[in-house]
Amino acid sequence: MEKEGTERTEPQRDEVLVLLDLLNQQILSMRRSKRSLEREMGQGQGYLGSLLKGRITLKVEHLWNLADVVGFEPLVLLFQAAPQEHRDRFLQEMKLQEDPEARAQSAMTREEIEDLVKRTVRQELARLATG
Repeated sequence: MEKEGTERTEPQRDEVLVLLDLLNQQILSMRRSKRSLEREMGQGQGYLGSLLKGRITLKVEHLWNLADVVGFEPLVLLFQAAPQEHRDRFLQEMKLQEDPEARAQSAMTREEIEDLVKRTVRQELARLATG
């Protein structure tokens, strides 16, 4: 049971599998061998296979390094891998940024703002503590 105020820091396994599948699709679309990509990344033989099969824990650094070589936008890939509810919320936020009238109608309450600030501070403190 999670303590009140704690955030989940480990991604769910199925979320990682979706992301790994999307990464694999990006690599396959390149029509280049994994070995040539590994060389370009400065990695040993079998690195991409191990990464894509989950034998190497996927980290944000892996995404950015692979994005440099393969030529995809990591943020787009993360958006594609996100659960639908998160994508919907993101798109709604983007719409609100573009539409001042809609933004005014959906203004956050003081309590919602305070809660958001508290969560953000907790996340940043946790990041600093582990970084």
